[in-house]
Amino acid sequence: MRLRTGLALLRLGERTEAGDMLEHAYRTAHRLGAAYLTDRIRAAVPASGTPRDAGLTPREEQILRLVAQGHTSPEIARQLYLSPRTVEMHVRNGMAKLGCRTRPEAVRRLTER
Repeated sequence: MRLRTGLALLRLGERTEAGDMLEHAYRTAHRLGAAYLTDRIRAAVPASGTPRDAGLTPREEQILRLVAQGHTSPEIARQLYLSPRTVEMHVRNGMAKLGCRTRPEAVRRLTER
């Protein structure tokens, strides 16, 4: 439903609202492991407006860069004065935004950006 609504908003020129709606649809589909639906969302949205282009928060990017350097979640948590669960949350959110299922895949996508 959010995919349809997002596409309708996009056709009406409401890019901000459409982006929010499509981003939510993509995250939900990704969280559910619905690869078919995530592929449909990526295919239906123009390249300039894909959910993965929404961008990482500075903290998500910082943590994923530390993951890329080989640090574990507990090490990152100690270094940034966060709880390991908070670090894991940032890693999961960053992976979802990048459209990844694994940490190595997220690191690869991050370095491609």
